[in-house]
Amino acid sequence: SVTSSQRGNLQLVITDMYGRIVKQHINGIDAGSQEIWLNLHSLARGAYQVTGYLDGKRSSSIRFIKQ
Repeated sequence: SVTSSQRGNLQLVITDMYGRIVKQHINGIDAGSQEIWLNLHSLARGAYQVTGYLDGKRSSSIRFIKQ
């Protein structure tokens, strides 16, 4: 779920715990709340971080564990 005060391009970058990029996704978003679904079936089990960049500026990061 993503909430933005502006319209723009959101790049989601998924990295492993060593900082290596394992997946990227770019999506156009509108102002307000919306859901963005990511297919993570190809990722191996482990800990990852997803970082969002709105129009090239880092907006937030979250960590997750794929089991």
